[in-house]
Amino acid sequence: MPVVGTAAPSTAKALGWINHTREAGAEGAMVLPPINYWPNRREVIAWYEALSAGGLPIIAYNNPFDTSTDLTPDLLAEMKHIQNLVGVKEFSGDVRRISAILDQTGLEVLAGTDDLALESFLAGATGWIAGMTNNLPRESGVLYELAMAGQLEEAWPLYRELLPFFRYDSTPRFVQVIKYTFELDGKPVGSTRPPRLPLTDDEKAEVTAAFQRARQFSAKNI
Repeated sequence: MPVVGTAAPSTAKALGWINHTREAGAEGAMVLPPINYWPNRREVIAWYEALSAGGLPIIAYNNPFDTSTDLTPDLLAEMKHIQNLVGVKEFSGDVRRISAILDQTGLEVLAGTDDLALESFLAGATGWIAGMTNNLPRESGVLYELAMAGQLEEAWPLYRELLPFFRYDSTPRFVQVIKYTFELDGKPVGSTRPPRLPLTDDEKAEVTAAFQRARQFSAKNI
């Protein structure tokens, strides 16, 4: 199911992107709250109500670190009436919220923090919208399947080996890390555009070590 990330400074522009992606074949949209100022609760709810009119299933993206809005469980509970709102990508870093969201809203919860993925699955998340899985797709898929099957004795050792690399997902440099790791893997995708600057040599060495650790474990165990 193709789901497209959507964000814009205005409601009209965001709805325009949703309409465009629907016409292009998208079957869902992951939507940040308003991104250009500090909206109040009424404005956040109105935002998602307006975007629901685009006709696509919507996954709200809770990222209180990079936006001015925290989609807390009680706020999501106020939004549960929105027709096309079906889930939330939870990136607050507080896995205690997952059970509260499920209890108060009925929305599907998707793990949004790679270095809390397994904890999120255990708390009730049923999917994963990830960053570092771009570079470790096989390993991430195995981790997810093990977690969903309840095979925790196999999941925990794998997860621990992935964590040093997964932790970059929760840092401001995660885009540079993803691009650099593609280069390590022989699949260069170019550098980031300013204002994002390339990784330093020290950062590259740390990323390389974390990535190789995950790959070496994978080669021997899965």
